[in-house]
Amino acid sequence: MLCFVPSILAVVFGYVSKSQIDRSSGTQTGRGLAIAGIVLGWIGVGVALLLAVLFVIAAATEPNTTVDTNNGIETLRTLTHKPI
Repeated sequence: MLCFVPSILAVVFGYVSKSQIDRSSGTQTGRGLAIAGIVLGWIGVGVALLLAVLFVIAAATEPNTTVDTNNGIETLRTLTHKPI
């Protein structure tokens, strides 16, 4: 999930730099790098969202793992108080 923040930053900085390059009338270069940052940023956002959705689905479909305390206490009594 740590890839989410840098991906958002890549998208924001990519769009900002692309707009600066487009407004510079050819004095600034690097439009391809700006587009690469935008594309890779959106890929990172998509992967982070996909992982979040998969995590939620996995947590929702996990089998019930509650412990029956009464059964555990009876088992403990049986183990500690062996009949003679």
